[in-house]
Amino acid sequence: MSNFLHRVEWCYFHVLYSLRVLSTPQESAAAVNRHISRIKGAFPRENAKGVIFFACDIQFMERFGYNLIFSCYETARECGVHVHLYEPSADILRRLAALKEQFRDLQLSYTYEDDIDFGSLPERGMYYTAFRFVAARKIMEESKSLLVCLDADSLIMNSLQRVIATARQHDVGLYFPQRLYLRPKQRAITQKITAFCVIFNHTQKSLAFINFFSALALQFHKRYPRTGTNFWFDQSVLYFSYLLSKRRERVSFYAIGKSVVDYEFSDQSCIWTARGKRKHDEVFLKESRRILKKYTAGLDSQKPLENPSKG
Repeated sequence: MSNFLHRVEWCYFHVLYSLRVLSTPQESAAAVNRHISRIKGAFPRENAKGVIFFACDIQFMERFGYNLIFSCYETARECGVHVHLYEPSADILRRLAALKEQFRDLQLSYTYEDDIDFGSLPERGMYYTAFRFVAARKIMEESKSLLVCLDADSLIMNSLQRVIATARQHDVGLYFPQRLYLRPKQRAITQKITAFCVIFNHTQKSLAFINFFSALALQFHKRYPRTGTNFWFDQSVLYFSYLLSKRRERVSFYAIGKSVVDYEFSDQSCIWTARGKRKHDEVFLKESRRILKKYTAGLDSQKPLENPSKG
């Protein structure tokens, strides 16, 4: 019963905050614009082949970020690669500048946020996971390109052009988990959509979706509900944005499958993502070490790049 009441409670806040966004559209849009105006750095150039996007803090950048960048370089060099950083160190910014200089054909760009206001959120990670999509709104708007948004602990294993060709036929691509022991209506709102891969086509309806997501995320940032259990709302806000945008804006959605992104590390998948304990899987670590060794052998930097097997 307590689990049922917890679900009802969180559904209540999602509905309440959604109604606030819908009832004050100009105020909500202004709040989103104020928030993204603090983003610094260089935005990616327009790319017809798409832009691979991820966001992370210092720890995830050192542990996973460089591996993902080099996997993009090896397998999806035609795509742009954009990194959004949370309070980066000067050392990380120097190393990214060195990558741009020494890998001239790597279409790398990066933005960042300093002195982040975490609002009423009880954990920083809640901001990192949800507000990467708020940053993605600005990245897509500036680059006028399709975005493939990934978790930092991902690797590109096969060409993405088939994936991108499919994505261009729709507005938004989402990953809907397949749980055999639960029917879709029985899943908690944090299990309806998995956020390790979201694809935004550069369309007006896609922008409408991400605008609503951003405004709803800011509601949680401002008034995080004080309940018995902390609630990571990136996936649930994606789900409510999906429900509303599908009906109200007629956004065209499609389901991203395991042939696109896989946390069981199939050789046939385009993307590997190290979900949960999979971060320590030897198959993932071995591939990460191979990529890092191959592309950093001659890289001049102030500090060696982090070994992905540590931690």
